[in-house]
Amino acid sequence: NNSTLSYVDTWGQVACGATINGQSGMSAYILRKWMAADASGNTGSSNQYLYFERKRLTDLTLPAAITLGCQSPGTEPQVTGVPRIKQFGLDWPIWPSDGFCDFSSTYTDLPIEVCDGSKTIVRTWVIHESCFPAGSSNPLNHVQVIKVVDTLPPVPQCPENVTVSTNPNDCQRDYNLPDFIVADSCSRMSSLTAYWTDYNGIGRGLNGSFTTLPGNNPWAPDTM
Repeated sequence: NNSTLSYVDTWGQVACGATINGQSGMSAYILRKWMAADASGNTGSSNQYLYFERKRLTDLTLPAAITLGCQSPGTEPQVTGVPRIKQFGLDWPIWPSDGFCDFSSTYTDLPIEVCDGSKTIVRTWVIHESCFPAGSSNPLNHVQVIKVVDTLPPVPQCPENVTVSTNPNDCQRDYNLPDFIVADSCSRMSSLTAYWTDYNGIGRGLNGSFTTLPGNNPWAPDTM
């Protein structure tokens, strides 16, 4: 068989509410022209239409609630998700700055402070479908809850062990102990407790709190 077969595709859009070859509810089509030729130079052709159904708001995949760690609190849609529509075997994002087909989206955020290093963002998405009239379901409103939580404890940096000789007469000595460093990547530190054993073998403790540490705002890492 020395015949050859080829085709050429032409893409076409279907206007809102229009039909194509008696087909309604379509958003686009491909006109595929098949061409065949045999060894004697005889040719033939035929047309094939491939139709694409117009997607609806009910076909969307909407961004789900998400919980993020405070050490990386990026809450933009690139991180937390956007509405998506499946078309041509792919998931297409409907970005607020750039819609897809007949869909456009926007969102507003309501931040709610919970405690140091933690907050909740109530994000309300509004997705509009331009080919259908406005009504109770167009545009579509969707609420996405984004939580930023602090699950990391402060990290202490203990000084090295040290041995100190005492005064020769009273077995005592004043000594400036090395600094104890403690850091928290998300929240303000509010208190610090120290424990030690005295020369009689009795355990001791000291509690302290911090309220006026410079730069001690709820979202700045602390190091002391």
